[in-house]
Amino acid sequence: MVHLTHKDVEFTFGKEELVAMEKLKGLAKNLPAIHAIDYTSGHEIIFAVDIFSIAVGYILSQIRADGKWYPSWFGSLILLDKESRYS
Repeated sequence: MVHLTHKDVEFTFGKEELVAMEKLKGLAKNLPAIHAIDYTSGHEIIFAVDIFSIAVGYILSQIRADGKWYPSWFGSLILLDKESRYS
C-alpha cells in the first residue's frame, strides 16, 4: 500500500493491494481503542473539528460512565483551493 503513495509511481490497484486494503480495514474495525456509539446509554456524544489551511479533521467520540472520551469515528477532508482561503 505504501508503494502507491510514492511520487512518480504509476497507480495500479490489483489483487495484492486489495488484499492489503481488506486486511487494514479488518484491523481498524477491530481495534480495542475504537468503540461504537451507544445511543441508548444517554452518555454525551462529542463531534470535534479542527481545520487547517488545506484540510479539515474530525472525530466523533462518546463520554462513557468512567468519564473518559472514547473515539468512535474519525476522518479528514481535503479543502479545495477556493475553500482554503476562507477563515
